Amino acid sequence: MEKCWSADFRERPNFEQIISALEDLILQLSISDPQGREWWKSNFSDKEKIRWQEFIPKFYEYLSVPTLEKDVLLLQAMFCGLIQLEEWQNPYVNIRRFGQVLDWFGPIEHTNIFLSRIRDLVMQQWFHGDINAQESSIRLSAHGPGTFLVRFSFSQPGAYSLVYLDDSYKLRHQLIRRKVIKDGDESGRSTQVFKLKIPESESPEFNNMSTLIDSQPNLQTPCPGTQYVVLQRQGESIDSYILPNRNLVAPLKKSESLRKMMNIASFKTSFSVKPQQLTFYN
Repeated sequence: MEKCWSADFRERPNFEQIISALEDLILQLSISDPQGREWWKSNFSDKEKIRWQEFIPKFYEYLSVPTLEKDVLLLQAMFCGLIQLEEWQNPYVNIRRFGQVLDWFGPIEHTNIFLSRIRDLVMQQWFHGDINAQESSIRLSAHGPGTFLVRFSFSQPGAYSLVYLDDSYKLRHQLIRRKVIKDGDESGRSTQVFKLKIPESESPEFNNMSTLIDSQPNLQTPCPGTQYVVLQRQGESIDSYILPNRNLVAPLKKSESLRKMMNIASFKTSFSVKPQQLTFYN
C-alpha cells in the first residue's frame, strides 16, 4: 500500500490493484489457517459473508464425509454463532467467524476429524462456547464452589477460558491453550493438545479438553445453562442418518419440537445491580 504514495507515478497501483490488495489483507487478518484461507478464497473470492445455504454444501464437498443431520446442526451453531431461534431463520457465515472456528477446531482436513473435535467439545455439559467474561460471571454467581464452565477466548486466538468458583466463592479465570501438531506422515493429518497457562512450564499437556478438565480436582460441578443443550439432546435422541445435499438446511425447519427446544435452550438473562446484590430475571 505504500506504493500509493510513490514519487514515481508509474509505481503507484491502480484502483483494481488496491482493491485486490485490500481483499488479500482482509483474508489474511481474518483466517490464520492457510488451508482455510485458500478454501475461502477459491470458493467465495472477495465476499466477507456467505449465506448458510451457499456455504454448507461447499464445505461438506471439501470435507468429503457423509452429511449427518446432527453434524449440520453443530456446524451451524459454530459457524453462525449463538443458538437463537431468530438467527437460525436467516443464517450466514462471515469470514472472521470462519477464521475463529478454524483457530478453535482446525485445521480443516479431508476427514471426519474436524467434525469430531467440534462434536466432542459441544457435547460436554460444561462447555458454554459463545459467551464473554461478564456472562460467565452471571451464570456462575448463583452456584457454589467448584462450579465451572469453559468458553471461547476472544482475546487469544484458538484458546479457551476456564472459569470457576473457588472455595471462597471468588471467580477464577484460567486460559487453556490449544496447539496443533502435524502427524508428519503423508496423510497430512494433525493432532491437538491442550494445556493450562499456570505457568506453561509446569502445566502438562492433554490430548483432549475433557481429560484436562478431569485432572483438575477443584472442578466439581458443570455450570448449567449452556445454550448447546439443544444439540446435546439431539445427539442423545435422534438417529444419525445421511441427508441428501438438497436437504442440507432441512434441520432448520425440521419440526416444531426442535423450535420449542431451541426457545428453551436459549439462555437470556437481564439483571439490575443494587448495593451488594445482583437481582436476576431469567
